Amino acid sequence: MLPFLIPSWYLLLAAAFLTRAAAKQPDLKIVVFRQGVAPEEYRELVEAFGGRLLKTVPLADAAVGLFPRGKEALKLLAEHPKVEAVEDDLPAAVCEAGEPKEEIPWGVARVEAPPVWPTATGAGVKVGVIDTGVDLHHPDLKPNVRDGINLLRPGRPPQDDNGHGTHVAGVLAAAKNGLGVVGVAPDAQLYVVKAFDNSGNGRLSSILEGLDWCASQGVRVVNLSFGMVQDSLALRRAVEKAYKAGIFLVAAAGNLGLPESVTVPGRYSQVMAVSALTQEGSLADFSSYGPEVGVIAPGDKVLSTYPGGYRTLSGTSMAAPHVAGIAALALELEPRLTPASLRQLIRSHCRPVAGLSQEQQGAGVPSALALVRRLRSRLWAQAS
Repeated sequence: MLPFLIPSWYLLLAAAFLTRAAAKQPDLKIVVFRQGVAPEEYRELVEAFGGRLLKTVPLADAAVGLFPRGKEALKLLAEHPKVEAVEDDLPAAVCEAGEPKEEIPWGVARVEAPPVWPTATGAGVKVGVIDTGVDLHHPDLKPNVRDGINLLRPGRPPQDDNGHGTHVAGVLAAAKNGLGVVGVAPDAQLYVVKAFDNSGNGRLSSILEGLDWCASQGVRVVNLSFGMVQDSLALRRAVEKAYKAGIFLVAAAGNLGLPESVTVPGRYSQVMAVSALTQEGSLADFSSYGPEVGVIAPGDKVLSTYPGGYRTLSGTSMAAPHVAGIAALALELEPRLTPASLRQLIRSHCRPVAGLSQEQQGAGVPSALALVRRLRSRLWAQAS
């Protein structure tokens, strides 16, 4: 029997059809409106330029929509007096570079959290984790998860199908329950945002929506263990407004291993960027660094929770939640701390690492013990 052959004219016709179909696929865009434009006007403006509104993110003064391909309508939209910018929905990725009885990981010990636990454990402090979700059934995390949202599959729980978010959450707030590991703030309340998929990839629009959700929940600290190389007006706007609303933002510095390479959102002045320290006391070779680095924290070979168990991972993603946990300890003792005062408090209670420059380590390794002692003495003075 002769093999079945597809005529060449048919292949050319199919290719042309697929090319035309691909060309008709709409573009996903983020429209950043000027401050003062009411969210109720977003739909009208998006639809007036041929778009279909998908969601609004008031924290960023932004709307996410699908627009027909072709630059003319988008150019006109960007020039509208009520519009500040039209941006691509940029890609982002988590910053990742694995069985114990209850163990205090070296990083938690290095930031001197254990001596603080008789005084502060982060109890009552809401901490947002925008990541791949968490293992909602993990015995070290289940006691502390208070709420969550799945932005990739709305209506579904923010269950981690990657592992990164579970690891980050464990560094921050694994419960002190006699099992596995303990986090820096073992009683902090976790508010979980699943904005990244099972490959650790996500979109800017989900990050914006995650920040907006955290603000609506009254979260006081948000951990951002991801990075983007390209800047975004929408993200800057959301970060600025979250900061003004009293949210302390901590971000991974990035894993580019180069000077002047701190990624977004760690580059923003309202965010505390954290570089990664090794157990030997050096800058991890993968860690980004630059003038934006606020502090350095353990980020190399860090043991923490992982779906179904525990694992050792490396990355500035692991460094950031050490600092977010310290912020939760401080806020338990002094809930009135603003993001600016909390940032200064953490930086003024650091131990510089010998041999590292300021761009590599910022103020140094934060000490939860020194910080809490300072807060306690201040509270005692106020009470006397």
